[in-house]
This record gives sequence, C-alpha cells and structure tokens, in this order.
Amino acid sequence: LWLIIQRFVAAQKLGMHRKAIAQFGYSPNKLSDCCARFNIPLQHHEALSDARACAKLYLNLMQDQRM
Repeated sequence: LWLIIQRFVAAQKLGMHRKAIAQFGYSPNKLSDCCARFNIPLQHHEALSDARACAKLYLNLMQDQRM
C-alpha cells in the first residue's frame, strides 16, 4: 500500500492523475471531484489526505477495470 501511495503522490505532482482519470471517462477529473464520486474522504491539499485519497481512488479504478 505504501508503494501505491508513493507512486500516486508522484503522479499527482506531475499532473498525470488527470490523464489517468480522463482515460477512464470521468469528467470533471479533479481529485476532489473523483473522490466525491467514489465517496472517498478528502481534506484537499493536506498531503497525507491527498495521498490516501489517491491510493483509494487508484484501487477503486483498478477494481473497475477487473470487472
């Protein structure tokens, strides 16, 4: 889980999370909007909360891909 969080934080800093979310057809694709869509708690722009939310969002998206 820690590795997932680290990768997502790095991707977020590069702005790649928007491209990844857009690939799945979600719009708008801001972190706060995506978290709201999946009912993921978020204290926006708080580093640990952003990282956890990114990890949970990633896991949700990967689960959707498997189905």
